[in-house]
Amino acid sequence: TALASYLALIRLLRMLRLYRLSQMVLRLQYNHKVPLMLVTLFRNFLYVMLFCNFSAAGFYFIARRQGFTSDTWVQQGPVPFDSMNLAQRYIA
Repeated sequence: TALASYLALIRLLRMLRLYRLSQMVLRLQYNHKVPLMLVTLFRNFLYVMLFCNFSAAGFYFIARRQGFTSDTWVQQGPVPFDSMNLAQRYIA
């Protein structure tokens, strides 16, 4: 139901744990045993991964709200994966 899907958004409160991750990055940044370049690369990688994760979750949420089932992505209807090679499956 619609109520259940909105109640599932309460699970976003778990994202508050990301604050601990930012604190870890700050501790690493001021630790003289870890090179600052490595900490910067690690931090930027985390930001990119989080952005990709939230973008994908947002697109999935929009697709679900528009009535797609859980086994489809953005297009409606089944994709005939059986007749595709690996490269075509990746693009589809």
